[in-house]
Amino acid sequence: RKLSPEQITEAQECFELGMSERATAGVIGVPVSQFNKICRRDTALGLLLEQKRESGKKRILQGIAKAGYSSPSRWTALAWMGERIHGFTIPEPVRVLTMSWCS
Repeated sequence: RKLSPEQITEAQECFELGMSERATAGVIGVPVSQFNKICRRDTALGLLLEQKRESGKKRILQGIAKAGYSSPSRWTALAWMGERIHGFTIPEPVRVLTMSWCS
């Protein structure tokens, strides 16, 4: 089975928002197993959807940066999306140990 042009457009929008394969399949009305088979068989579609996912990540990061620079209180919702959807995290700070006897 193939996806209709409308289903492909919806799937692209879902992936750009960071939705999972399962959630995307639900939105377009096909079982997730069938959706995954279609994407494996149609490598161009699979690649397109992954590109949409990556462009969505980039857009979220750009939005965080823009909002963060314009008003410190406005970036948190986008940051939450980036963390929850894409696994973005803040790196742990590096601890610098100083030896008291060296100073």
